Amino acid sequence: MRTPLPWTGILATVLLFPISGVAADPATNVFRWRPLSPLPQSIGLAGPFAGVNGDALIVAGGASFSQPPGPGSTTQWHDTIYVLDDPDGEWQFAGQLPHPLGYGLSVSTREGVICAGGSDGGRHHSSVFLLRWIDDGIEITPFPDLPRPCAFLCGAVLGHTLYVAGGSATPNATAALKTFWALDLSTEPLRWQELEPWPGPDRPTRLRTESPSRNDSASVNAPIFDGRRTGICRPSVISSRLWSNRSTP
Repeated sequence: MRTPLPWTGILATVLLFPISGVAADPATNVFRWRPLSPLPQSIGLAGPFAGVNGDALIVAGGASFSQPPGPGSTTQWHDTIYVLDDPDGEWQFAGQLPHPLGYGLSVSTREGVICAGGSDGGRHHSSVFLLRWIDDGIEITPFPDLPRPCAFLCGAVLGHTLYVAGGSATPNATAALKTFWALDLSTEPLRWQELEPWPGPDRPTRLRTESPSRNDSASVNAPIFDGRRTGICRPSVISSRLWSNRSTP
């Protein structure tokens, strides 16, 4: 059996600028950067679903320009799924999503990578599915749809529950959604719950992080930060379904 690969923190850089990777050194708890194989999309790839399942880094869907930005350049939406199962290896084509999709939510769990919502440029979607890398192949398992279509949403898994916050309802939306949903992954049948949203205004283009518990069994809180508004950042924090406001020093 192979040793699990050190994918911690690798995703942001390899997706936006697919040339570098990062892993945590257990001895020093310091991140070490090193190159990774670039994604096959030569012009780049924005807004894909991405996460880790077992030894595999999975990148699915997203959007790119048809040519370098400029006159005549258009946005292309993708359904391709790529997998990197060795930090020293090359990306491999692993399959396709049911349709082109990007700018949704993706969260890594022990069961696989949960993908929710997203857009294809023409409309936003409510679909939710699980990506798993099994026996050198991708398995796609449908989950219950979100309560409404949305893209540019954020979310996190706390304990056994997936929380999803905000986003936009349509490609031409001029205001962000102030919605907050939960999906308990430990119960059957799976069913979305609508919960009280965070205090304060809507937060377009959110950023979320997770804070792990000491026993590594679950995340204990998940701040969401405002992605566009200027001024003092006041992230809201969800912990055990209770919201609190935190101010930046």
